[in-house]
Amino acid sequence: MNARRTLALLPVVLAAATCASPSHIPPAETQYAAEKLAAAAAAPSLDTRAATISAPAGVAPVARVSLAPTAGIIDLDAAPVAAFVAKLGEPGSTEAALATTPFDEDIVLASVWTRNPAVAAARADVESARRVYEQASWLDDIETGMRSPSLPMVGAGAGMPTAPLPYPGLAALRGEMLDREVDMAVARLRMRFLESGADAVDAYHIAAHHVEEAVIRHEQVRVLERLVEAARTRVESGRAPQAEMLEAQSELAMAKSDVEHAETSEGAARRRLNSLIDRDPDAPLVLATHGDPADTTPDAAALVALARRAAPEIAMARAEALRLGAAERMSRRMTNPGTQPGAAAMAGGDVMAPEVGDAPPAWAAEIASRRASAELAVVEAERSVERMVAAAVFDVSAMARMFGVAAKSTEPATRQAMDERLRLYEGGRGEFGDVLGAVRRHLNATHDVAQARHEYRSAEAMLWKAVGARPELSGGVR
Repeated sequence: MNARRTLALLPVVLAAATCASPSHIPPAETQYAAEKLAAAAAAPSLDTRAATISAPAGVAPVARVSLAPTAGIIDLDAAPVAAFVAKLGEPGSTEAALATTPFDEDIVLASVWTRNPAVAAARADVESARRVYEQASWLDDIETGMRSPSLPMVGAGAGMPTAPLPYPGLAALRGEMLDREVDMAVARLRMRFLESGADAVDAYHIAAHHVEEAVIRHEQVRVLERLVEAARTRVESGRAPQAEMLEAQSELAMAKSDVEHAETSEGAARRRLNSLIDRDPDAPLVLATHGDPADTTPDAAALVALARRAAPEIAMARAEALRLGAAERMSRRMTNPGTQPGAAAMAGGDVMAPEVGDAPPAWAAEIASRRASAELAVVEAERSVERMVAAAVFDVSAMARMFGVAAKSTEPATRQAMDERLRLYEGGRGEFGDVLGAVRRHLNATHDVAQARHEYRSAEAMLWKAVGARPELSGGVR
């Protein structure tokens, strides 16, 4: 029955295609194409409207989440950032801007956004998805016009009942699926920006840590030089064995080696940062200084709530569930046209209509199953992000506590003890072992302060990577 109907309608389809050429039906002039093209050109914005798809038992309806790639991560309109990005865009000024601008987190992220190869590739994927969207809009609009009863029908199809493709019909559902694919491409771009940005910020803080460590090691060298001179004086006067001077010289040699190690480690971190912004690894960088960690503990509940709106993993899972929801509804339209408006008028001419009583094909059931699995994957994505946020909050809090203890009590106390021990030894009233132990304890405490400060910042970067946004910029995530 269906085969005979298809053969009978073939001349009609060919005649309609001949009459409905693109020159007679400009796609941009129809409402559907205009809406689709406008949507493709518009920047994505957060949308929490519930989708009209049925969820498995116990699973909440999937809501759309789509953010601009930089929302809540960096404010490109902030004056310092905008000025830096403008310099990068000026011919001949790019390298000068990168070499002379003090790098803080905002400048690092702006450099990653404009120069990182992985981010550039993801941005190209978004543009490609939008081009597919626009092309499909034109084709769908042509199909909608071909199905319009206002077009003349000639030949064997003249006088046969026709109906326009209704909304939501197959063309609209295809457009909805493409909408979600664009959402997924944008979420992937956001994810690449977060990953590359967090890596670059981590490299920046490691480099800054080794800069501070080199300063600490230089201070240690100066203290040990004083100790060597004091030991030499005591040995020459016969008040101490030569072993004290030899041990002090050994400590001095190791301290100088530690200076070289700190400077080498700083260079490695700088090269890593340069590579992430598509720059010569040995190109110069100016690292900005930054303040101490905050005394407050991050609000885990607020960060989890922010992550539900900002995390790209969640956005991608939701977009996939919504895309499969549209595919399932499309399969229902294709296998059961009676569910569409205007089906009665199309019953005699719809070549896709199955025989009465036909069971839904296996592929339609498979799409429904995949849609249900995708909705469960949304729940798992949310739980996974919650776990990552909780772990990152713990790390940030631990580093803040470590910094507080080292900076407020341990480091000042060990500095006073070292100075006192050294003065006593230089005056001939102290023991060499006591001085050496005090120097080592002060070195460890001072290094703990620097390390905790920068590990706090690195842990903070991992936190906003898990959340999907920087909490201080969360106003851009609505």
